[in-house]
Amino acid sequence: MPKVFCDAPRNTLLSWNAEQIVFTGTIQKFYCGDIASGSFSMNDAFIPKSMSDAQLAKVSVGQAYQFKFENDKDYLRLTGTLTAFFLDDITWKTKEFSVKIFFKDLIFDAYDVEHYYTYAIPWATVWEVVPN
Repeated sequence: MPKVFCDAPRNTLLSWNAEQIVFTGTIQKFYCGDIASGSFSMNDAFIPKSMSDAQLAKVSVGQAYQFKFENDKDYLRLTGTLTAFFLDDITWKTKEFSVKIFFKDLIFDAYDVEHYYTYAIPWATVWEVVPN
């Protein structure tokens, strides 16, 4: 989760000032040759004010899903949206985005005993206001 402006034209509502940010989407395994396998729903909530940049960019893809990689061409596809909730009932949401995660891109956290991927949402990500 990068520090980006949800309202970029006016440089307001920095994402890290949100009261909560929720990722809603799926994670799916693809074997070499783009053969789809298991898919799981993801619904992760973050409190940006109490997290470091490294914590916000961390996407856990390990033990909870038990994905196994058989070769360098197997990958995971993370697809979803981010919704940022601000004070005064202001809500912003991204358009759906997708990212491929290969085994070589995973990092092992020995402390938490899990694999994770670091993904910073691009600055150009378009956020749209959600009407009340």
